[in-house]
Amino acid sequence: MAESSDSAPPSALIWEEDGLGLDDEDDDGVLQNDMAALCNEILALEADGEYVEWLLSREKDRESRTRDSSPESSCDPARSGAIRWIVEAQRCFRFGLRTAYTAVAYFDRFFAHKTIDTMKGKTWAVKLLSVACLSLAAKMEEHSAPAVSEFRVKGFRFSSEAAQRMELFVLSTLEWRMLTVTPFAYLNAFASKFDERGLKGLISKAIDFIFAAIEVMNLVDFQPSTIAAAAVLAAWDGRLTKRLVESKTSLLSCCGSLDTEHVFSCYSVIVRESHKQKARAAKFLASSETSPANRESTTGTGCTASLATTSSKRRRLQ
Repeated sequence: MAESSDSAPPSALIWEEDGLGLDDEDDDGVLQNDMAALCNEILALEADGEYVEWLLSREKDRESRTRDSSPESSCDPARSGAIRWIVEAQRCFRFGLRTAYTAVAYFDRFFAHKTIDTMKGKTWAVKLLSVACLSLAAKMEEHSAPAVSEFRVKGFRFSSEAAQRMELFVLSTLEWRMLTVTPFAYLNAFASKFDERGLKGLISKAIDFIFAAIEVMNLVDFQPSTIAAAAVLAAWDGRLTKRLVESKTSLLSCCGSLDTEHVFSCYSVIVRESHKQKARAAKFLASSETSPANRESTTGTGCTASLATTSSKRRRLQ
């Protein structure tokens, strides 16, 4: 991979220290609405083999790279922070869950071609990149998207010019190939193989598993179909052995298209991260119950970014 040359020096970006940012918004109602909306879109999709074959043919056209021995090896604190910000911003602006996933996919695809050396004080570039990726994803997935200047990163306020230049840099790096196949497109077809009566519940759990691991799992390391298969299997049973995962994967494979080793690797990551997420939630709940101050701190006025851009989601699901 070539290293980004950072043609625009920091002094030309025009940013300032800013106390504004996205506050954590612990709004279960909003999240449940987002989940329900995505589930309904997924259930409206085709679930037959021909549709899956068409999706898989599109996957072959996307960028790929040699997978590392450890799927998380490419993850670092800078990436984790950027992905966390994208997910928080998605909730703040009431974007669809697919918009957040698409933004993360752009972010990871960018790093499949470029590098940013955060050890040399370029963490600002990673933050600016996360803004550009979410802005582009919103333009692709939402009926209306906020101006890029409305996005805020705590500690920085990037100029519109800087953000737009980064958007163009992302577009050129990805060769303007912004239509992204996501795991959500496969969930209806895969989940129907296991539980047609409880299909919506299984899909909802699969979406939970995907987002539980998105912060640590580089999306370029796995094909969307692999992530979808692993998420459905985890939603169906989170205690499967490698042999059982391989056996169940054969039920989902279309002409042997799914790599069972990759599915099991992805399955292991998302199950582990889901357990970690539940443990953190339980610990937070316990601390909140014992500390009135903590309870009050989690029920503020919500994020500082404008919510005036609430948008309806597109019905297209790639």
